Amino acid sequence: MIQAQIEELHNAFLDRKRPTAGCIILEDDHARKRVLREFTESLPPEITVHNVSVNEPINSLYHFLQTEGLLAFESTPIKDFVNLFDLGIYLFRSLPDGTYSPTPLLEQINMEREMLFRQHNLVLIFWFTQPEAQKVQRLAPDFWDWLAYIFYFEDTDPIENPTTYQLTASISESIDKQNEYAQRKALAELLQKTEAASQALPQVIYYTKLINESPYYSLAKGYLEEMREKGLRPTLITLNALLNKTPNYPTALQVYQQIERYGYHADVFTYTTLIRKSPNATELKKWYELTKAKKLKLDEISYNTILNNKALDLQTALALFEEMKTKGLQPNEITYSTILNNKQLDLTKALALFEEMKTKGLQPNEITYNTILNNKQLDLTKALALFEEMKTKGLQPNEITYNTILNNKQLDLTKALALFDEMKTKGLQPNEITYNTILNNKALTFAQQMPYYQEFIKKFPLRKGNFKSEKNYNYLFGALFKKIKNKTDWDFVKSEIYRLGLKLNDYTKSFYDNSEKMFR
Repeated sequence: MIQAQIEELHNAFLDRKRPTAGCIILEDDHARKRVLREFTESLPPEITVHNVSVNEPINSLYHFLQTEGLLAFESTPIKDFVNLFDLGIYLFRSLPDGTYSPTPLLEQINMEREMLFRQHNLVLIFWFTQPEAQKVQRLAPDFWDWLAYIFYFEDTDPIENPTTYQLTASISESIDKQNEYAQRKALAELLQKTEAASQALPQVIYYTKLINESPYYSLAKGYLEEMREKGLRPTLITLNALLNKTPNYPTALQVYQQIERYGYHADVFTYTTLIRKSPNATELKKWYELTKAKKLKLDEISYNTILNNKALDLQTALALFEEMKTKGLQPNEITYSTILNNKQLDLTKALALFEEMKTKGLQPNEITYNTILNNKQLDLTKALALFEEMKTKGLQPNEITYNTILNNKQLDLTKALALFDEMKTKGLQPNEITYNTILNNKALTFAQQMPYYQEFIKKFPLRKGNFKSEKNYNYLFGALFKKIKNKTDWDFVKSEIYRLGLKLNDYTKSFYDNSEKMFR
């Protein structure tokens, strides 16, 4: 069944000479993962697949795709397929009466239809859950009519409905352990309800499991909507699982409001999740103070979550670290790594914490070592000693480890090139950062840069309009400009910029202008 539908996708989307838009509708996450995998793996090698998720509210789909570098393709027949996920959650808003209305984004998409579906050489595929597709079709018929192909996939290998006992055990294992008490309490309360509620319990747990295991918020939200349509009341565990899937803070607040509307008392998991998603110190402290006001007992996982928020200042972080210990909680490897990762932490304190960690019998892992190595105050001798210590303890340095060492300003060229080669012999793939770090080594000449430059442009082709790709290329050419010594070098760099069609940023443009004055 699914293979036949995959072949229909091929017939619809392959060898297209004009832009095409379509829609794939799935019942649940299990089907989505399988369809995406089989569809992608079955495509011919000349097709490039771009998987993009909308992770925060946007005002314009056209601008979003343009920013992601997905509107600059020129090949004919079309060889670029764009799978667009999680758009559905931003197309509608809930009304007090339980119905839905289109958001300004959906209205904007209607205005952008011609540009989206006719002017750029790509196959654009919208992935919707069944509830989302039904709303789009009902509330945005004009948009729906512009979709050339619509495919509905049923899961051919559905999840079995296990027993209540098995599902309860599964939820307890998969949902964060810090919420186990709330899970047991919520289930116990539900079991004490009416006979009808008791009969509905297996279904409630079943949907809670689906929500908890969904990789995307839109899928999780779709399951909650199905629950409501079936007259099932979500438990606090269900809503906490949904809260954990939210892509941003405003969406998390919306789920929190649902928890309040259902009459539930937020628990440790609720507040910890809101703390984790807080965008600034003010919001973070607000939720933390609420946990204290409600006398909720925080465990190690809760503290680790709070400490991991980038908005937390060092003084507060260290105070919380000490508070943990006064409450009889034992900081673990994650706790120490999180504190060590605070950019305000000076080297002396960082090394003291690192040694304290080892004296308490905790074994630093790759993340801990990488965090220490990334401290800008660390001298090269100590950095290389820690690098060797890692290996003697059986830990494998990864790409981040090597990039961090290579970025040390005291590292001489011979050692840098040796580490670069060692990295490749160990099966690690140097990334854009690795190459740019090597190319920016002060001792490397322009002629020595050329092999690394050629490897870079071959491995990481420029994606025009993609901010990250253009930034890496600007940094790359900035390194070349620094080593230009004559007009021949200048002519080569200038010709490469024009050949690639690179748009220079202010950083690289200043080098370009200076070189032009010197060698024209």
